[in-house]
Amino acid sequence: MPLPQLTTIAKVGIWIHDNLPTFTAAAKKVARFVHNSAESLEKWHKGGQDIINGKDLNRDPSSKSDVRSSMPQKIKRPSLSRDRAQSNEIEVLQTSLEERKKAFDRHELADKNEHNRLKVEIDILELIISAQTLGRFISNLRIHQSNLEIHRQTIQNTCGMLDDINVQRLAIQRMLTAMNQVTDRLDMPRLEKFDLKMKPGAVSVKNAVTAFEETQLHLREEVKNLIEFTESQKEAADRVRATASKVEPLRKSVNDWLSDSVEPTIKSILGEATTLLEDLEMMPRLQSNIRTELNR
Repeated sequence: MPLPQLTTIAKVGIWIHDNLPTFTAAAKKVARFVHNSAESLEKWHKGGQDIINGKDLNRDPSSKSDVRSSMPQKIKRPSLSRDRAQSNEIEVLQTSLEERKKAFDRHELADKNEHNRLKVEIDILELIISAQTLGRFISNLRIHQSNLEIHRQTIQNTCGMLDDINVQRLAIQRMLTAMNQVTDRLDMPRLEKFDLKMKPGAVSVKNAVTAFEETQLHLREEVKNLIEFTESQKEAADRVRATASKVEPLRKSVNDWLSDSVEPTIKSILGEATTLLEDLEMMPRLQSNIRTELNR
């Protein structure tokens, strides 16, 4: 007869197998969400950066040259590896933001139009940094989902391996029993001292199940945090539009950027993230009785 823990392992293996389509569908949904959001956030970022860097825009002709020369430098995107670029770019944006805030707070710009424009640039920069933050949230989703898939595969492989080992172990036990029956009849030494018992904890699926469920939790919490942060960007976009309405050279460009890029991205992320969270919250959990058996 199989040992109790092997019966439990078999149950875990069946649970993974039966719910594999659900886990696979969730993984594909996360991957699709990450891909779609990355493209939208890149457009969000580039549009805001182009406005600050003055592409297709001219400053007010009445602005004084010394006032223009006192404006903080344009933003240049770093050319680095993907991970380093993202980290370095946030530092560049933060530095540029602080420069503009200091200039604004000190009232260094005597020209009212340039002063208002600087306030718009500050708000735009904060919204660009928010896009970078959203990108990091979404990158974390990809990492959690990858880890979830690794834990699921570990559970599946471990259960399959232990099942095969158990079949072979029982087959050897039966073979030894049969051979010893023969040796007893022939008055020959018995085949003994073969330790075929499973060592408790030698190969365990419990930790993999725990890691799988903890990663599910992390993934759900990350999506909740993403939704909360994205919601806050609605007010941020409204604030940028209101500030830009006072600066004629920027009003149309900012409004187009918000209407064509920022607000559709916010709406898309909220919609996809909400649906994803519903799916993750419905993701099956290991039955309590099986979990109890694993903890024995």
